[in-house]
Amino acid sequence: VPEVVIEIKDLKVQYAETDTPALNGISLTVEKGEFVGILGSHGAGKTTLCLSINGIVPNMITADMYGSIEVAGEVPPKIPVRELATKVGSVFDNPEFQMSQLSVFEEV
Repeated sequence: VPEVVIEIKDLKVQYAETDTPALNGISLTVEKGEFVGILGSHGAGKTTLCLSINGIVPNMITADMYGSIEVAGEVPPKIPVRELATKVGSVFDNPEFQMSQLSVFEEV
């Protein structure tokens, strides 16, 4: 039986200053050992999805979040971002935008 490490169900993220949700109805399952790329046009919600998985939204960037996210048995909005960072990482298209480390290798 595959081990699920990221489970997202019907995720909706709405920033206060916008009329349209950044994400609406997103569901995703990632199993242990899989690598996932998030692709889409500018403004499609890729960064919001990554920041939600990392717990930065809504812990550090305020937004209304509906649906559910579970990462390695943890619920990102309910645990500190620094703790979640030991379990999940993101690599953005511009290495200068990495959130906490100096290189992509160190980030993941």
